[in-house]
Parts: sequence; C-alpha cells; structure tokens
Amino acid sequence: MLPAFLKDESGAISVDWTVMTAAAVGLGLASVTAVSTGTGNLGDSIRSSLSGASTAALRWAFARETVSQSFGDGDFTGWSQARAGDFGEWGPMQGPFGRDTANEALTYAVSLAEGHSNALIEFDMLIIDSWDGAADPNNPWANAQGDVMRIQINGQDVAVEPFVHRENHPGYRPGMFEDRKSSVTIDGATYNVSMTMTDGPTANVGGAGWNDQRWRVQVEALDAPQNFDLGFSSPVDQNINDESWGIANFSVKEN
Repeated sequence: MLPAFLKDESGAISVDWTVMTAAAVGLGLASVTAVSTGTGNLGDSIRSSLSGASTAALRWAFARETVSQSFGDGDFTGWSQARAGDFGEWGPMQGPFGRDTANEALTYAVSLAEGHSNALIEFDMLIIDSWDGAADPNNPWANAQGDVMRIQINGQDVAVEPFVHRENHPGYRPGMFEDRKSSVTIDGATYNVSMTMTDGPTANVGGAGWNDQRWRVQVEALDAPQNFDLGFSSPVDQNINDESWGIANFSVKEN
C-alpha cells in the first residue's frame, strides 16, 4: 500500500502551485524592501525641491513670454516714449530719463491675451550717477521727496524707493543696497514688486563719472485687468547729466 501511495500523483499540481505562490510572495516582499529606500529618497528629494522653490517661481515656470525687448534693435513697441541709449558694458537701454518724468511718467502699455489675468514683468533698472537717497535736514542734495524712483500702475504708486550712490552719504539709510519688496492692491488686483541689486555702486560704468548701480526688478500683477499702464517716474532734483535712470532687458510673461 505504501508503494502505491508514493507513486500516486493526485494533488501534485496543488502542491506545486502552493510552493510557487509562496516563492512569488517572498520575492515580492524582498523587492518592496529593496525599492522602498530609493522611493523614499526620491520623495524626499521632490519635497525638498518644491519647498525650496518660491511660489512666484512655480507660478511662472510654464508661463508664456509675450514681450522681450533689449532696445538695441530699435524696438520700443508699447512705450510712451522711445529714447535709445547705450550704457557701456551694461548695453542698450531705454533712456536715460531724469526729472523730466516727475510730472509725466514714462509708461508701458501692458496688454494681456484674452482669458489671461496674470503678468510677470521683469527688467533691469539702471540708477545712474549721483542719486542722493532719502530726504533729510542734513542732506541738501535731495528734494523733499528724496531721490526716489516711483513704479506705478495706471498712475498709482506700487513702489517708491530711494537710491543713493554711496554708503557714507547723509541720504543713505541701512538696507538701501539690499533686496526690496512691496505689495499693493488696486481695484482687486495685487501688484508685487521685488528689487535685487545685481551691480552695486562700486564703479562708474557710464554717465557723468559717479558710481552707478543696476537692479533686477520684477513686477507681478495678479488678477489684473487685461490692459493697464506700467509707469516710471522720478523727481530727482538735478539735471539728467548728473542724476538719471534707464530700463534694460525688458520682458513680459503672462498666464
């Protein structure tokens, strides 16, 4: 009877399937253990990258650039004035302008595509020659407003910033050579302005011989009207050959 039992193959398939299933489950568990560490590291990396990126950078990562002007080719489309200038190693610019804009701002007409309500406007702002900073009783070189640059939307100020050509000056204030930010809401639209100095007042690049400075400026318009005017105005109190400014590398993105 025992020999017959040992030769009987009935149920062999079930036994084989059980062994194979157990092996497959074991292999799966081993794979999960091997892969989980790499997957976790990848997740940590993605989380770190996203948390380190600014909200603005993420918002504009896939936006469409609709305007790009270097001014060296004579393209001043959209501007209220065209003043072709060249500022040495910093290249072509729209300018120079000066106190002639105190009562009549230089403007750019922003026109967004149908269905778009957000714009990111970027440009280099050149602060040329002997700007005298904040108004102060001990600062006879600046007027009552100070030597300021006004950035405007439809004639309303969204940023008013003083600039000075050297630190040891009566018009200097701490932080004048550091990043600047402002935010204003007008008729339901939010305008965020940020300025970062890319070249400090350490050398005379052009103009009358004073040290010059260059700032990278971003104007973020959120829930904005389809058409609006971006304005630039300054009440500097000396002639354009002593205190002036210009705009370079101008672009507009929208979504």
